[in-house]
Amino acid sequence: MSPPELLYRAAQTARRRMRKLKTPELASSARFLPREAPALRIRFFDVDLPYPTEASPIQWSRDYKNGVSAPRVFYGSIDYRDASQVGDSKYTWELNRHQFLVPWALEYRKTGREEVAAAIVGSIRDWISDNPRHIGINWSSSLELALRMLSWGIALDLCHGSRALAEDRCTIASSVSDQADYVRGTLSLFSSANNHLMGELVGLLAAAAFFPEARGVQKHAEFARGRIVEEALRQNWPDGVNREGAFYYHHYTLEYVLTAVALFERLGWTMPPAVLERARRMVEFVDSIVDDRGRPFEVGDSDDGAVTGLNLGSGAGVYESLLWTGYLLFQDARFRDHAAAIAAARGAPAAPDPKTRYWFPSLLDLTPLEPAARTHRRTFPEGGYFVSTDGDFTLLFKAGPFGYPAIAAHSHCDQLSVGLRHGNDMVLTDAGTYVYHTEDRWRRYFRGTSAHNTVGVDGKDQAEYAGPFLWATHADGRLETIADGPEGFEVLGRHDGYRRLPDPVEHERRVLFRRGLGYRIVDRLWGRRPHRFDLFWNLDPDVELEPLDGREDGVVAWRLVSRGAPLLGLVIAAEGRLDTRCLRGDETIPAGFESRQYLVKRPCVQLRATAWSSSIVFRTFLVTKGPFGVDDLAAAAGEWT
Repeated sequence: MSPPELLYRAAQTARRRMRKLKTPELASSARFLPREAPALRIRFFDVDLPYPTEASPIQWSRDYKNGVSAPRVFYGSIDYRDASQVGDSKYTWELNRHQFLVPWALEYRKTGREEVAAAIVGSIRDWISDNPRHIGINWSSSLELALRMLSWGIALDLCHGSRALAEDRCTIASSVSDQADYVRGTLSLFSSANNHLMGELVGLLAAAAFFPEARGVQKHAEFARGRIVEEALRQNWPDGVNREGAFYYHHYTLEYVLTAVALFERLGWTMPPAVLERARRMVEFVDSIVDDRGRPFEVGDSDDGAVTGLNLGSGAGVYESLLWTGYLLFQDARFRDHAAAIAAARGAPAAPDPKTRYWFPSLLDLTPLEPAARTHRRTFPEGGYFVSTDGDFTLLFKAGPFGYPAIAAHSHCDQLSVGLRHGNDMVLTDAGTYVYHTEDRWRRYFRGTSAHNTVGVDGKDQAEYAGPFLWATHADGRLETIADGPEGFEVLGRHDGYRRLPDPVEHERRVLFRRGLGYRIVDRLWGRRPHRFDLFWNLDPDVELEPLDGREDGVVAWRLVSRGAPLLGLVIAAEGRLDTRCLRGDETIPAGFESRQYLVKRPCVQLRATAWSSSIVFRTFLVTKGPFGVDDLAAAAGEWT
């Protein structure tokens, strides 16, 4: 840590001690729950709870997934990473973001049912009573307080005019003051200044926009006003790629920026044009990486969360929503057409999602735009991504900065990785995330090199793991476009992750496409002494690998089959001895798993080709034009040379 950060951490420690001295011991508190529950459900992730009653109150400090309740003590005495003490804090915090209140509030807005508004206000009052200032796990993270204030603000805004709100507004505003004070004094700064800081600043804006009568919130919002502009430009490259190296956190940060745009308007402020332009480019990146079912290539961490509850139960996913908002804000027909395609895929009309309609109602009556041509090839040089759609296949190539900030909390060891999908179906896939705090062995695997379509050296990852959200070293890449034309392209990537080894190793990958043949991927790695080189190809769980006869030394061929139909041919060639293994769902190594949902993993095929030498050249051919017999693949590979 830098000296300024050390001073900041010391100040935070002193602040916690002062807060503890001013925090009384927890006494029993009144609960604000009805005797009979209204017909409302609390849903988040894979948890579904009935509305709580006096006889069965909700336990706000409980991880309902694992059945563990965190102690109700001073927040600084709780280790939210200790599963034995708190369970999985992600589940506890997701409940306490109170995003489930927002769909209830939309129901109230539609029906005017006072019992729904009373249930919303009662839930908030019950939380305030059960979570006194600075007591419990729900005071442990500034981001969680910020998102909770945002949820309260939206829900109560939608319930404007209800009798229940009129009676309890003062109590709720007092809690907002306490939470806003906490956030302002406990911001995620220095090495923690990533998307969390953006969310915290949005929370301060929301406190002032929705609760202007609350003590101190206007001052906090004035501070957040300038800082969020700085962070929007600092945390995102000029080409529109978020610097954290994780696509789901690109979504988070873009969502925070767009929410800030709406909150600025409510506060009577104007967002600077530079931020709006950066946001437009961020939506362009979303447009490039997401398929027509609203699913992106998987890169870096993903946690299934959302910034607001405005789309809960609507069917609209986070990326479709971003495209609709981008269409309204920037009047770009590409974003509208892509969002409409995603909506059609889920059987919905081509109309902006509830979240976009809530934040930007004045933009809904846009003049219709002509359909836009889809861009088939895009390069994001600063972020380090190349995306190309060629016929039915779309390829993603990564070679860029490792992550942001210094701890690179949400980055994976995926430099020079390749993702490939056929239509809307993945073929070569990234393993995903699976877990955060609770299972370190699996956290290591899903972040590690073998879970990505790249090359490992000596059984080591591209960067040194130092904790669930910490890397001791980085592996920074660099992208270069060599050729780009109607008949094909060639791009080059390099990274420096293996230069840290006692005998430094360089890794360079070229990805080429030729119409009528497919893709050729050439990996060159070299050091001075012998090394073990492992080339990894991870397949989607719905893709099977069929070995083909006719193997010769240094050349191996397979047919990739999806849902019983041949999809493409895969050939790996290298000089000298080449050992190959196909692994599927092996928990001992571990190897061969994919996760598309938090705490859910599925077996998939991992193809591993291993060679030993001081230097190696792997040539991988992805032949996209059938038939896919061994002679056909050999002929196609021969055409490349």
